[in-house]
Amino acid sequence: MSDPILNDDVATPSAEQEPHNPFIFPTGNICLLVKHDGRVVEGKVSSDSLCQASPVWKKFLFPPWKDHDLPHSIKQIDCTEDDSNALLILLNICHLKFKDVPQSLNYRNLLQVTILCDQYDCVDVVRPWLLPSMWLAYEEAESLKLGQERWLFIAWVFGRTQVFEKLAAHMVMNMNMHTSGEVTWLKMTPMPPGIIESILSCRKNLIDSLLRIPYSMLDRYEIVHMPYAIGITPTYTQRSKTSVCTMHGSSQPEACDALIYGSLVFRLGALRLFPRRKVEDLLLSVTGLSLALKATKLREYPKEHPTFGQPVTHEKCRGKEFSEQVDEVLAKPFDPVLEMHRMHLKALNS
Repeated sequence: MSDPILNDDVATPSAEQEPHNPFIFPTGNICLLVKHDGRVVEGKVSSDSLCQASPVWKKFLFPPWKDHDLPHSIKQIDCTEDDSNALLILLNICHLKFKDVPQSLNYRNLLQVTILCDQYDCVDVVRPWLLPSMWLAYEEAESLKLGQERWLFIAWVFGRTQVFEKLAAHMVMNMNMHTSGEVTWLKMTPMPPGIIESILSCRKNLIDSLLRIPYSMLDRYEIVHMPYAIGITPTYTQRSKTSVCTMHGSSQPEACDALIYGSLVFRLGALRLFPRRKVEDLLLSVTGLSLALKATKLREYPKEHPTFGQPVTHEKCRGKEFSEQVDEVLAKPFDPVLEMHRMHLKALNS
């Protein structure tokens, strides 16, 4: 844009031509301020087009407490806080310039359009583009990509129930914690109300159930061999028990205990799960922890060959395999989608 302090009569043929302003529409009668390409641009938009597209814009242009006999009492709209590319897409739709509306949008632009549709309550205006062949192409795969968790908000605003439910469940299983804990996730915006809290709650419950698999096994050995060291006063029955080994007739029950307990501690130490970790301190995802526990193989005391009788094997001393216990935990249903989310999505699709 030319310097405002210069008069037209001093302009020279070499002066730079003012760049095209896509925010000026032929029927424009309202000034629109938008920050585009790093500078504030003044556009001209049609008040009728805005009012038909958005009740928010209508209320702003024609406040209910103003005299309705004074049309266009608001002469300027400040949209400098809005994403200019997303705003231009909406304005082109509002002014029926469909040839200038992109047929596809990348994740960032789709998110910004979604934010404005929610902010200005104009989802209906963009519905013709909310198709799997257009803006929502490959939505199920795109929504599960790392770093695109705000697809939850996109699905929430546009009523994509299946995408919303699948992504929420996916995040429960695959959400890693940052060193700052849950704070980073809780601060992620925009997000549907309550969904991140619900996802974190489901994740916490699953992590807790998974950690109980190795830690309950540690308890079995520590209660017998070192109860006071872990702050437990053993019962009479526990005091009378000298080993966890289940093989009657074994000459080395304590050695069996030591081998299994030692291999478990060694493995948990390698996974940074020993000393025992609290759920809120664990950075691993549910999937990551599940795979680590499934890969855990405990040592087994060698087969004993007594002078008389059958050989003594210790294969049952380890109890149920971790992989089987992990599968049992993950087989239990969980659902981070709350009733209020279902009601909202149902209303959008009714």
